[in-house]
Amino acid sequence: MSDFLEVIGITNTGQVMHTRRAEKDGKWQTFFGDVEQHLKTETGHFVSTGAIKLPAQHISLYMKIVANILTKRFNKFPDYYLYMRPVLANGRTAHIDSNLVGEWRIAISDEPVTRIYRQTSCNPGGVVFYLYDTPVKKGMLQVSSADGSMLDTAINNTSPAIPELVDIARFEHNSIAATTKDGNIVFIGYSGTPGNYSFVYHVTSLRCPGNDKLVKLGCAIIGEQTHITAVSESGNIYHAITGRQSGWGNIEAVTGESGKFTDISCLHLGGRLHVAAVTTDGRILHTYRNADGSWQPFMGNIEDKTGEAGHFVTVTLA
Repeated sequence: MSDFLEVIGITNTGQVMHTRRAEKDGKWQTFFGDVEQHLKTETGHFVSTGAIKLPAQHISLYMKIVANILTKRFNKFPDYYLYMRPVLANGRTAHIDSNLVGEWRIAISDEPVTRIYRQTSCNPGGVVFYLYDTPVKKGMLQVSSADGSMLDTAINNTSPAIPELVDIARFEHNSIAATTKDGNIVFIGYSGTPGNYSFVYHVTSLRCPGNDKLVKLGCAIIGEQTHITAVSESGNIYHAITGRQSGWGNIEAVTGESGKFTDISCLHLGGRLHVAAVTTDGRILHTYRNADGSWQPFMGNIEDKTGEAGHFVTVTLA
């Protein structure tokens, strides 16, 4: 699939905004597009989304040829679908995708699951994890099939019991990384079919420096290494590689002070670990870690390239 970094941000007014960066030359699309305007339908207030790239399948040979020519000649279109699973403020979920020539489509579920507030997106052949609250317990984890049919709604009843979760990030095809209320990072995996499923729950040794707690996180696999990026309760952003004794490194120690942060996402692309984080004043800043372990020595404001797009509250990379 083409090397484009897809950036999806949600603003404090519930808009889903999208832009992209070409890995080949580092050039950004010159604007943040409002996905709802492309959909030509009023969808409501979005609060969270996950996103991935899907290989282009079941499309005409003519469309493949057109997209391939435009991508190679003009660096305009990727050769994949961008697939998102956003959650609306009323608890309903949606399927949104953008095809090879930039056309957007949407389908919104009917279930009024008002408790959902965070989710990961994965391959339609896999499963989707959601975080939700009940009147008696917060930070519950739910898993559903990608077509929306429920597989399990109480996997917090595993042994050992999964504690209250604060944030989740896609780890592998059917597994996630998560932060717990007490600041731990855990990995949770799912396998099987309804009535014959199993879960794997593993607490890592990664702890935030000092007395700070980790609240938001991103996760990416590069070769045999698992990279974790996280936002702490005090607004700092950190990076760690599981299994390394060096532990957490403060990203701003390399890139320079950029403010306090509220959300983060990371992605492996083109041999680099790309990191995007949202500041308390609503900016999305971007940097990357090279394969040799060095970092881009600054965090760039994406809106310096795309123009003003609103006050962001969440960010997702694909």
